[in-house]
Amino acid sequence: MAENNLGHALDLRPAQDGPVGRTAKGTTSLVDGIPRIRHSHQFEIKLRYPLPEEQHTSVYDFAVYFFLPPSLGVSRASYGKERFFEDMQSYIRLKTPEVAFTDLSRGGTGPLSRLSAAALRLQGDTSERSIRLYEHQSKLFCCVLKSALRECMGQIEAQRDPDTRVRLMNAYRMAASSLRATYSALRPRLCTPKMPPSVQTMYRFTDEYISSLIEEYTFRAISAIPDVAGGEKLKIELIELAKKETQHRITQQYPSVASSASDNENFVYRRGVLKKFMNSVLFLNVRSGVGNPILEEGLFGVAAGISMVFATAVLFVSTQLYGALTGPVFFALVISYIFKDRIKERMRRYLSRKAARWLFDHRTSLYVGDKDRIGVCSESVDFLDANMVPAPVTSVRNRTHITEIEGGWIGERAIRYRKLVKLFPVRIADIYDGANIHGLNDIMRFSVDEFVQHIGTIDKPIRTLVDGEVKSVQGDRVHHMNVIVRHAVDGVDSFQRYRIILNHNGIKRIETVAC
Repeated sequence: MAENNLGHALDLRPAQDGPVGRTAKGTTSLVDGIPRIRHSHQFEIKLRYPLPEEQHTSVYDFAVYFFLPPSLGVSRASYGKERFFEDMQSYIRLKTPEVAFTDLSRGGTGPLSRLSAAALRLQGDTSERSIRLYEHQSKLFCCVLKSALRECMGQIEAQRDPDTRVRLMNAYRMAASSLRATYSALRPRLCTPKMPPSVQTMYRFTDEYISSLIEEYTFRAISAIPDVAGGEKLKIELIELAKKETQHRITQQYPSVASSASDNENFVYRRGVLKKFMNSVLFLNVRSGVGNPILEEGLFGVAAGISMVFATAVLFVSTQLYGALTGPVFFALVISYIFKDRIKERMRRYLSRKAARWLFDHRTSLYVGDKDRIGVCSESVDFLDANMVPAPVTSVRNRTHITEIEGGWIGERAIRYRKLVKLFPVRIADIYDGANIHGLNDIMRFSVDEFVQHIGTIDKPIRTLVDGEVKSVQGDRVHHMNVIVRHAVDGVDSFQRYRIILNHNGIKRIETVAC
């Protein structure tokens, strides 16, 4: 059994569940895990949009329903759309290609092979296009390397059999040494006086980042070595591997060297800058605009036309009955004008609700570079009356109440945030030819600053019996914000429900609620 596990894990391949997960009912889920607390006043929801091969267009419909207790003091008047979008941040980027760590330094068409090919091309062609290709492949390789190392170490740490774990660590050590040697072999080609300074700088940035990553994950491996035969020898070898990387960065005068005698401010800052620099290859350029102005203005024009039909009809009937320029006609015109405005406003609301599927507040185009448009993201937010919340969402909300009061007596305020994402998988595959891009990650971060500002601390002590004595104990006043996530994949709606526990300090915890 151990040998079979070893054979699979020596590949150290990423999990093959695909870019999306599964809900409890077995339907495909866009949501990656439960919402995560970033800090006390912000949580995030991560989505994954798969890119089906040979499909020209794929569409993902997603909505978040926030059910807020009235005690939080949030309403249409106090919390408008623009404030909501200020409190929400969204980051859409390409999903890192999945490559097994032990495959990175092998031949073929992997990211390191493509990087080596781009470096070889610079030997005879130092044009701007070749330099951009080399920089692109360097960044992409670094992104793949970090993801592969994280997946590899996760598999090692999850391995319960000590002997198998030692074997896996040896496989990691050999793969890391091989990768380091393969990349270092590019230095004589790229760090020469004839190469443009930008190429040499890019090599050094990549070299520093690779060295820092190998050191970081080697330290993590050392801390997971089991106490078995061969463990001490492995520890010595891994420490030597980490020492080589540290000494390499010192020799090359790279700033990313940690020290026990300082606060390592420069080390942390440098590592963060390098990470952002390398990850930029997967970021998308966004160009924002309004939702669908032509449709919206058209609907409002229809509402104005219907109200004008009413006013004109009143004028026509009154003049037929009383003649022109008479007192009754005058009063009829005044009344028709009053009702005309009310009819216009009601028709605007009615048509907006009916056309909500196509009406959005913001529309963002997604680009790779400056010219290659690979998708469109449309967003809207609305306060919903109880009768406007879709029945399936209401059904999910009404399950598993903590108290019966929560279910009906206190009227919650509902906010719906909706996102419609349209992607062009074939176009993305053409742009990133051979890079194995299978999806996009969408990270949405929500601030609860506005929701917690009216929460107070408990105003009187709680008394209870402790060992037969009456004691005062501390209590925490909390409010529950229910969040329901709805998303449609292949025409099938799926739901997840979460309960966000808030107190005056912010987010206390997030609970998953069975749907």
